[in-house]
Amino acid sequence: MPGGFGSLSWWTLSTADSGNTYRMSRCQAIGAELFDSANDPCNWTTVQTTDSSVMTLLPIPLPWPAPGGTFDVYGAISAGQDALTSTLACPDGSTQRTWSVTVDVTG
Repeated sequence: MPGGFGSLSWWTLSTADSGNTYRMSRCQAIGAELFDSANDPCNWTTVQTTDSSVMTLLPIPLPWPAPGGTFDVYGAISAGQDALTSTLACPDGSTQRTWSVTVDVTG
């Protein structure tokens, strides 16, 4: 576990949280548990960070996500602003929608 994340707990966000902004401190974490409730072949992509110097993907074992879903946990490692994003992508190459949250990390 990256330094400071020894006893980890996190806020779990869902597709309903898209567009929100969260404020957190270093060594806190956010879990993104996204799943597609429609009966289609689309899948949420792995959550990505726009600034890996602010938030980092934590290598922890997680339950397998629901079909079409993703479950990723990001930890705050330095002060700054970051966005976490994922897209609901379909086999035909189309994107159904995008999930994104903004994270402001304080010292």
